[in-house]
Amino acid sequence: MLDIPLKPLNLHERINVLNASEIEELPLSKIVIRGRFSQQDGLQWISNCLPNVPTVIGDGGTNKLTYTFRSSFTRTYLIVEIEDEAITVQSDNFSVITIVKDQLS
Repeated sequence: MLDIPLKPLNLHERINVLNASEIEELPLSKIVIRGRFSQQDGLQWISNCLPNVPTVIGDGGTNKLTYTFRSSFTRTYLIVEIEDEAITVQSDNFSVITIVKDQLS
């Protein structure tokens, strides 16, 4: 039996880098979720929503983890930044932000 986890934003593919000039041109909406949680907790929550996000921070952990995604369906972008006590989600598609917010709350 094959077990395939379905994630709410499974049509998003992780991309390596989005140029600063490209980011400036996008009409980004932003939400910041703050609370008493660790970076590891935030990473686990985001990995439940999006594909190709590791569930564990490597040994060389940083103050801020940044992941960039592009929707293979609508070609919109999603930028997620995870740090201790804060998760910042930016996208040029407001429904994506709403889905992430609903999954995290």
